[in-house]
Amino acid sequence: MMSPPLLALLAFAAGLSVAGNYYNQALLGVLALEFQIQAGAVALVPLATQAANAVGIALLAPLGDKLARKKLLVAMMALSAGALFLAAAAPNYSALLATCVAVGLAATAAQQIVPLAVHLSPAEKRARTLGIVTGAIFTGILVARTFAGLVADAAGWRAVFAAAGAMSLATAVALHRLLPAVPPATSLPYRALIGSLWGLWRRHRDVRLATLAHGLVFAAFIGFWATLALHLQLPPFGMGASSVGLIALLGAVGALAAPFAGRATDRIGAHRVALWAAVGVAASMCVFAASAHALIGLLAGVVVLDVAVQASQVANQTRAVAIDPDARSRLNTLFMAGAIAGGAAGAAMTGFAFARFGWAGTCAVGAACSLLAVGLLRASAKSQG
Repeated sequence: MMSPPLLALLAFAAGLSVAGNYYNQALLGVLALEFQIQAGAVALVPLATQAANAVGIALLAPLGDKLARKKLLVAMMALSAGALFLAAAAPNYSALLATCVAVGLAATAAQQIVPLAVHLSPAEKRARTLGIVTGAIFTGILVARTFAGLVADAAGWRAVFAAAGAMSLATAVALHRLLPAVPPATSLPYRALIGSLWGLWRRHRDVRLATLAHGLVFAAFIGFWATLALHLQLPPFGMGASSVGLIALLGAVGALAAPFAGRATDRIGAHRVALWAAVGVAASMCVFAASAHALIGLLAGVVVLDVAVQASQVANQTRAVAIDPDARSRLNTLFMAGAIAGGAAGAAMTGFAFARFGWAGTCAVGAACSLLAVGLLRASAKSQG
């Protein structure tokens, strides 16, 4: 059974693991100066991290149904620590890019924790548990940027990765000591396990809908954060990494919204919450476009964006993982691989759009992605009706 201390440890581990994907986003301006590269090239750092995470989720996360989850989770956290230490020691841009790939793969640990936490919780508390872990993941995404910005300004960008590696190593030790053993859910060979993903994707329409809808929303979200640091370096702002990190901290409001999103999902349905969340993301992009040179508008838009993305995550993920109790890790794999792939695509599209069109390009890509999600959800509702 899930105890409060164990839930707190799993939530912290989930947030810390996923944070590895996002430290570099607050450091893009610093990294561009350090390695003397252009905005379009430095955008490859978050792209490589997100793409590697999507691949890791697709190929590694399903192992949660096959292997002993305690050993697997501890190993993934230890791998994360090693990758972060290597990033701290990267001698050049190419080496940093390679270590970011390893960091993205290791961040798969967060997606081992989600189905494990649901498995350890009693049926009547699973939605609450999912909300807490999801909120911790979202908090990790946001606090990662704040942490990275503050540490980089105080001690340099290498200290960011070194400190994160030390925390990951300590968490791996805590999980080894406190996490109970959980037997595997299936004895399928690895090849058959991976092969079953396609069958689950084809069989469950709701999984496809939830994954595509949130993937589009997440593309807008990651695209915004992947270029915000570059935008705020320009006049009239002239802000550094720590300022971007403090702005990201506003998004913690989104993590606080997770329990409310869960209750709303139970009350009015996942589809409706997901639809309104996509509308909220589109609205935030309009605010960003109208406030390109007004800090107060950008701050207001950040709150709207992060609350909407958190609601989208809770609603769509709940819909996806509830379909088949015997395949929770694989269903979560499908959902999160799609979401992270959307984030990687968003980082790529927005990076190139920003390099060519500036902040207007960022807002246009985000608006297009979120409106596509709205259209998808509305069309599916009409077809079901």
